[in-house]
Parts: sequence; structure tokens; C-alpha cells
Amino acid sequence: MAKAGFIHHPHPGEPEVAKCFFCLIELEGWESNHDPWLEHSKRSQDSCGFLSLSKNFDDLTVEEYYELEMERVRNFLCKTGRSIINTFEKEAALTRKRLVDHFMNKYQYTSEAETSAVCNKRKLCAGQPKEENGLQLTASCDDKHGQR
Repeated sequence: MAKAGFIHHPHPGEPEVAKCFFCLIELEGWESNHDPWLEHSKRSQDSCGFLSLSKNFDDLTVEEYYELEMERVRNFLCKTGRSIINTFEKEAALTRKRLVDHFMNKYQYTSEAETSAVCNKRKLCAGQPKEENGLQLTASCDDKHGQR
């Protein structure tokens, strides 16, 4: 497996994981009858620079090794960057949902007639509902008058 570019890279709960040092693809559930070159090629969709080497790794010139290493670092940075961006987008979506839920709990979307009826019934509100982004927002009477 090492000759095909794989190193042992276990995860918690998944001790038998091999990872390509170059394209960072991971293989799990490895069987002894699997061909590491074939599996690597199939799963990396022939995009791994290590697989496309035209000569033995030990026979690379310094320049060829440098070019290969630069591509490997680029792969690593892109994969890491995508992971960070995906994590950020998930967190942003959760934060957005929490903000919307908080807003929806604090303010009620009501029609003007319902607002007047509630306010007249309690005789607490004299103001009109305000409009924001085409939606009528009304703080509850308790919110307006500090009563909870």
C-alpha cells in the first residue's frame, strides 16, 4: 500500500484507514485481495499527481520533486480550506436559524386589525405597528411596556 502512496491514518472508531499522502483520499475497510493501485486510481478519479508519475518516486529530480510537492501542498490547502468553509457555512446557517427563531419568539407577525384588538383589549398600547421589509411587526404589549 505504501508504494501506491498510502499511509496508515486511523480515526477514532475507525482504526483501519489508509490515506494517500498526496491527494488525501482515504480508504476504509481494506481487504487483502484489493489492489492498492487500482483502488487509488478508481477513488481518486485519476486526479492524483502521485499516480500520474512517469517514473519511480526515488528517481525524481529535485525539480520534479519540488513540482510534485507544490501540487501536494496545493491539494492540502484546498481540501483544508473547503473543510473550514463548509464548517463556517454550517455554523452560519445554525446562527441564522437561532436569530430568526429568537426574532420570531420576540415579535409577532400580525394584521393591523388583530393588533388593534389586542392593544384595545389590554388598553396598554397606543402606537401603531411598524413595517419592516414589507412585513408588519408588532412587539407584544408586554414587550412594549416591560410587563412579563
